[in-house]
Amino acid sequence: MTTTKLIKHNIVDEIKAGIDCSSSTAILVSFMMVSGLELILPSLQRSLDKGTQIKILTGDYLYITQPDALSRLDELVGDIELRLWKSHGVSFHPKAYLFESDHEKQVIVGSSNLSKSALTTGVEWNVSIEQQGRQTSLKKLKKVFYSCFMLIKPYQLIERPLNNIDKGMKHTMPNIQALLIDGTAEKPKR
Repeated sequence: MTTTKLIKHNIVDEIKAGIDCSSSTAILVSFMMVSGLELILPSLQRSLDKGTQIKILTGDYLYITQPDALSRLDELVGDIELRLWKSHGVSFHPKAYLFESDHEKQVIVGSSNLSKSALTTGVEWNVSIEQQGRQTSLKKLKKVFYSCFMLIKPYQLIERPLNNIDKGMKHTMPNIQALLIDGTAEKPKR
C-alpha cells in the first residue's frame, strides 16, 4: 500500500518519526543550519543507539551550511556518514529525506532544508510517500540519492579547516567522517 500526503507545516514531526522508526536514514539537503539540526539531533542519536545507519549529504552552495552544524554531528556516536557536496558555484538545491525499515519505506521530497524555519513555521511544501510491504517503487529515489552520495571519490575533512564553508574561519572537525564530493576526483573503489 502506498500513501502520499502534502506537508506544509511542522515537517520536523514527520522527519523525527521517520528517523525514530527507521533502520536506515538518508538525508539530502542543500544546506544545514544549527537551528534545524538541533531539532532532530536527539532522534538521530536515539536511532544511532539502536544501530541505524545514517547518511547525510549537504552542500556548500552559497556558503549557507553552517560549520557549527557539521561540528554538532561530530558529537553523535554510531554509524553516521556525512558528505559535503562541493558546488564550485553551481546550484546544489535538493531536499529529500529517506527512511527505511523492514516493513516500511518513506521518502519526503520538497523545499525544506535543515533550518528551524523550514522545519517548523516557514512556507514550505513537501510530499511524503510511504510504502508498506515489499513494493519497490521508491528504489529509484534511493538509487538517485546513493548515486549523488557515492558519485565521486570522497575527501576526508579531518583536522582541516572548512574554508569553503566558513570563508577562512579557523574551524576543524576532529572526529567526524566529513567528506567532500569534488567533480575532479575518481569514483571510490569497492
